Amino acid sequence: MSVDRSKEAFLKENENRIICGDALETLKNFPDESINCSITSPPYYGLRDYHKKEQIGREKTVEEYLDRLINVFREVRRVLKKDGHLLYCDWGLLCRNKQ
Repeated sequence: MSVDRSKEAFLKENENRIICGDALETLKNFPDESINCSITSPPYYGLRDYHKKEQIGREKTVEEYLDRLINVFREVRRVLKKDGHLLYCDWGLLCRNKQ
């Protein structure tokens, strides 16, 4: 954990909060095994442009995109409790097929 505070203090301060920000950088501030649930719908590869510098989904290759997602989800795995849950929504393929 990069923040100099106890796990208990972090959890109390962030209980029942939605935290927005760069996923990789934000997760680095979470203690190990500290959350019960992560809900995410990552940007889809090449589908949208959110006009954010270095956004996920605008990489030059699918391999670069997947590498970035893998790095994020390594952090998600680190911060999830052993009995935690991940809800990952990916509608990208469905959206592409309907266009």
